[in-house]
Amino acid sequence: MDSGLAAKINTMLPLLDEKQKRIFLALEANAIGRGGVKLVHEMSGVSQTTIIRGKKEIEDGEALGNLRVRKPGGGRKRLTEKYADIKEEIEKVVADTTCKRSKKTRPFLIGKSHLKRSKIRPHGRIGE
Repeated sequence: MDSGLAAKINTMLPLLDEKQKRIFLALEANAIGRGGVKLVHEMSGVSQTTIIRGKKEIEDGEALGNLRVRKPGGGRKRLTEKYADIKEEIEKVVADTTCKRSKKTRPFLIGKSHLKRSKIRPHGRIGE
């Protein structure tokens, strides 16, 4: 293995985002030629599939054309998209509740399966 190339890869990778890493590693693999993907994989610890994806992005011209790091639609979905009736359920519970009863309301809300992971505070504040 080329220690100079390994040092260059290990210096650059922490400075790059996901897409830049793919492109950088793909360019290094292309510069090596045959066996470059495997060698770059061994030096960087990055998946060979990721390096091959970077090579495909370069070939397709996606490396410079699209500035997005990830495809549109990635990431966590909003609770309102995942559970369409969440607002109505919260409104039903909160409509009868006063500040004095909010401690009794919290266990009821937590019992709802789709509300278990939402941030519910003891005083009725939701999502803070």
